[in-house]
Amino acid sequence: MNWLDASNIPFKRNEPLAKHTTFKIGGPADYFIYPRDNRQLRGILRAARRDRLPVRVIGRGSNILAADEPIKGCVIQLKGAYFAKLAVKGRRVRAGAGCSLSELVRFAAQNNLTGLEFLWGIPGSVGGALVMNAGEGRGGKAMGKFVASATIMEYNGKIRRIHSSAMRFTYRGSSLAKGIVLKAEFLLQKAQPSAIAADIRRYISRRRATPMLKFPNAGCAFRNPSRAASAGKLIEACGLKGLSVGDARVAEEHANYILNLGYASCADVRNLMRLVRDKVKLKFNLVLRPEIKIWR
Repeated sequence: MNWLDASNIPFKRNEPLAKHTTFKIGGPADYFIYPRDNRQLRGILRAARRDRLPVRVIGRGSNILAADEPIKGCVIQLKGAYFAKLAVKGRRVRAGAGCSLSELVRFAAQNNLTGLEFLWGIPGSVGGALVMNAGEGRGGKAMGKFVASATIMEYNGKIRRIHSSAMRFTYRGSSLAKGIVLKAEFLLQKAQPSAIAADIRRYISRRRATPMLKFPNAGCAFRNPSRAASAGKLIEACGLKGLSVGDARVAEEHANYILNLGYASCADVRNLMRLVRDKVKLKFNLVLRPEIKIWR
């Protein structure tokens, strides 16, 4: 990747991922790159492919647990004005992958469009949140329900626009993970400003009741095994609130959150998750699967 030195693409060498994740955990990335536009992104992908370097994409880092050891290859972050554009046409809102979820909700509300209020306060970007089909628990609202189309760049540099009928969304997953989301279009409904504002206030109140604002974390650590089985309630029933490994602790406020009390390492969090998973398996014969993405 020596070509980066001669390019005008912003990048950093050995950039600590702890600076770019809400967990505040993660070792240095060989190359942390901020492409300014699609042309630069395509150039990075082609160079990485030529040099056989792994590529990872990070949004706001809100659901990532990165290894303590160096992360090999390239970590790409889509940020800046080019990747954060917002536009509206009728009931359709177009949003760049780097736009924050709260900015998207606010923009829709300003145009009297409803549907995405449940995303308010989730500290993610449109691209990352769409890939993981962010939303409420099993059976609740999720982004995939509202997306009309998405434009992605495949890892060979080809750009494709995909209609919703060709996408597959699952609980905390989607077929869009095969490429890099550049932008998406959402089909929403018209509503009265007062009704939208009331819905946003309801979600603000709900988010303030979670541990999200108190200590660094990556949101829910585990997926809910089913609609009837909440991971948080299973963990609480095992008496694991407050359980700690190093500076990683199961939150007292919500048992499906693992908090970084200040100096937690990736190893601390993974060991704590392993203990929690084993206790739940022993008591309920259910296997908890991670909701956060673990980068090794």
